[in-house]
Amino acid sequence: MKRTGTLLDWWRSRAPRERAMLVVMLLAIAAFLAWFALLRPLGRWQQHAAAERSGATALLAEVHAARDELARFQAALPDAQPEPVALEELLPRSATAAGVALSRQQERDGLLIAGIDAVQAPALLAWLDALARRGVAPVALDIGERDGHLHAEVAFARPALPDHAGSDP
Repeated sequence: MKRTGTLLDWWRSRAPRERAMLVVMLLAIAAFLAWFALLRPLGRWQQHAAAERSGATALLAEVHAARDELARFQAALPDAQPEPVALEELLPRSATAAGVALSRQQERDGLLIAGIDAVQAPALLAWLDALARRGVAPVALDIGERDGHLHAEVAFARPALPDHAGSDP
């Protein structure tokens, strides 16, 4: 028995009705594979992307709300004028009023450093907030925790001296 072995000979040996049925069956298998191999994963990816987009949109709305709240907060703050009291006097006075015990106050590299050995977070934040309302803000803040209390070093820049342009001899 002679075997041709070619696919074309096999196809030609089928009856036209059988060939039509094989074509329809191959098309159905191709559609099935396209559905499960391409369209379903694409649909899942689209759903995942839509969920991520809605999450990002919600996060963006939160960021815009926080930005607006910050703008309202800044607008409500009184215009901070430089404090006429010397910084060396203001720091201990305001710290005592806020319940913060300064353990040391020293000058280093042109900065006034306030050292605090033990403080609770609310008192420290209240003190820094009170200073900020007076127009004084730290330029550096080093905070650590020890025995359930915070210890901190807060550095403040000295205010610039007024320019006396007309006082040249």
